[in-house]
Amino acid sequence: MAIKFEASNDTEIDPPYLQVGGTFLFMITHADENPVIRFGPKKNQFFPGFAVRGEVLTGEHKGKTHYFEIRNPDLSHKDKGEFCKKVQTRFFEATAFTDKTKRGVETLIELARDGKGRMFIATLEAKPGENGKVFPELDGGKIWHVDDPNADKCGEISASMLALLPKELRRAPEYFAEDKPAGGNGHANGNGNGHSAPPPANKPGNVNLDDL
Repeated sequence: MAIKFEASNDTEIDPPYLQVGGTFLFMITHADENPVIRFGPKKNQFFPGFAVRGEVLTGEHKGKTHYFEIRNPDLSHKDKGEFCKKVQTRFFEATAFTDKTKRGVETLIELARDGKGRMFIATLEAKPGENGKVFPELDGGKIWHVDDPNADKCGEISASMLALLPKELRRAPEYFAEDKPAGGNGHANGNGNGHSAPPPANKPGNVNLDDL
């Protein structure tokens, strides 16, 4: 039996993942507390950290995704793991799993259970790869909460979009009053967007992606 087929107008396939650097508003669509290394000679081996997939919510790259791998602190490193600890702290504060009152305190994070639907802002640095491809990586500790006025600019963020976040995941402007700018040029995976007070919304982890 013959197959009925209509050819496309071209054969170019637009990858679903980001291929550029820049600052973007992300929503977590998947979280993995026990990820494996995806590429290279150590492929499928345990990755010492956690990972999330974030979807870009605004701008010309809306709908593209990026896979963030956040490494655990390594006490054998020359900085005793301090850089990775700070990156993890910035990520969990940016996604409102923790806040400043939890600094220096050990906290249990249910990332896989409660991560989906949380938003954050991050800056990616474009890294050249093979065959002229670009592989964006998190630029050091450049991760911010969506209400942080110190965040790098990432385009227009509508109030209606932020209203999808539960009130308990939002932060008032005074929360960020003494924060210092995030440092860049480090690599967590290998080595001003202030907004008005939030309205009540859904419970954490229950943001409806179809509302975007």
